Amino acid sequence: LTATRVARLRRSISKSGSTMKRAAETELCNARLKDSIPKIELTEIEQKVFKAMLDTVNQFSLGSTVRAAGGWVRDKLLGNSSDDIDIVVDNMSGEEFALKVVEYMTQNAEGNVVSSIGVVKQNPDQSKHLATACFRLYGLSLDVNNLRTETYTEDSRIPVTSIGTPSEDAQRRDFTVNALFYNVTSAEIEDFTGLGLADMRNKIIRTPLPAAETFRDDPLRMLRAVRFAARLNFCLDPGVLQAAADSNMHELLESKVSRERFGIEVDKMMRAQGWRPIAALELMQQSRLLAPVFLPRDFCAALPPESGPLKADSLERGVALARMACSLLAQEHGEQSELRIVTYAALLHAWADRSLTDKKKPRPLAPTLLRAALKIDTLACENAQDVAASANAFSALIGSSVAGTERSAAVGKQMRLAKEQWLQALALGTAIQHVDNAAEAREAFMRNREWIHHSGLVGCWTWKPLLDGKRLMAPPYSVPRGRPVGEVMELQMQWRLANPHLTEDECSRRVLEWGGKRE
Repeated sequence: LTATRVARLRRSISKSGSTMKRAAETELCNARLKDSIPKIELTEIEQKVFKAMLDTVNQFSLGSTVRAAGGWVRDKLLGNSSDDIDIVVDNMSGEEFALKVVEYMTQNAEGNVVSSIGVVKQNPDQSKHLATACFRLYGLSLDVNNLRTETYTEDSRIPVTSIGTPSEDAQRRDFTVNALFYNVTSAEIEDFTGLGLADMRNKIIRTPLPAAETFRDDPLRMLRAVRFAARLNFCLDPGVLQAAADSNMHELLESKVSRERFGIEVDKMMRAQGWRPIAALELMQQSRLLAPVFLPRDFCAALPPESGPLKADSLERGVALARMACSLLAQEHGEQSELRIVTYAALLHAWADRSLTDKKKPRPLAPTLLRAALKIDTLACENAQDVAASANAFSALIGSSVAGTERSAAVGKQMRLAKEQWLQALALGTAIQHVDNAAEAREAFMRNREWIHHSGLVGCWTWKPLLDGKRLMAPPYSVPRGRPVGEVMELQMQWRLANPHLTEDECSRRVLEWGGKRE
């Protein structure tokens, strides 16, 4: 296009009515990117789905332009498959269009290839800001909406939506790489932000609008930026980093976003495979989001003095520990092991020995903090506490001269605490002891791991006493009912942890000796 033609199109976009505006936007977008737009290769099923939509438009003379949007376009460009597609139409609601597709396919398709329609109502807590029509076609899951624009109020991250143009719809999306469209009619990619394709090539997470404006409207997008960057192995645009590091944004994040939404985003990061959890933590560190995420102001303000202050510096060190622990574990299991629990444990390890008083009873501080910060499942919080506490004990053992049966008993005690995650606890404990020396950490981890594997302690968390309570109360032991039986049960476990190959006969002899001394 000539410069004159481009100027005229821009004037049309700013001044024309909706129909001319859409046409001008489409022409300008396609012309600008004609030489650099990559092609999307459709699968056979995707071709059938898109053909069904175009046939529906023609059959009922709908005059609609149908586009695939967002994550499906991004993933196709990355060479990844996707079983669900977001569809947007320009001149009716998503439900109206979906009903027409189902009607057409019911009348013309052979076999049961289309499902009934379900409508997901507006649900801001799940980032659903508009009712969405959902159905399946040829086995693919489709979510259908109309193009829209959004406006926000100062005190809410829930927008007011209205029908918009393709450009307005692209601009209101979270990131440029999620704002790409695939025009089903022309079979071309449309980049109405003018940045999405370049950001895909350069692996950048950037907001279509200025990042400060985007995050002010919806602060949760700060965490989503981190998650997408870690998941896709992209970097954060400097403007995104700068805006996310602003303390005013942190206040908005805590005031406008529920802790459940914090947890959904962060837990997705921590459940990812490979190095993605560590990448996410490091991006949170760069954007100064660690404290706003993991140290809720209300929780910290309510802490009693005896529980001590919770300092953000401990989270910073936790990131370094998580990286080293995960590096050690990668040597054992490769990059496919789940790092969720050990990552949380690394962040919390500094507080694993602290407690809170609740209803006059002490309880561990760290899992209570994690639960308050992210509202994730209680079991995960408790497992993170157990791994952190066990890691602290392993760290002390690694740096000590304890040996023989005393060492076996001490190691076994921590393995019974961490259970199946004892190796993660050992890796984190090794990192605590050798955080500044990767070579020493590797050597210590491998040495202690091999010792444990040959010690007979693996599986000790499933052990039961060799002599159960019923046998203990019967001759020849005749242990009195109640507390004495519990004491002998505990003694048996201590003896076996110190000597994992302890036999029942040897255990019996020790119980008899214990009884003789007691008399």
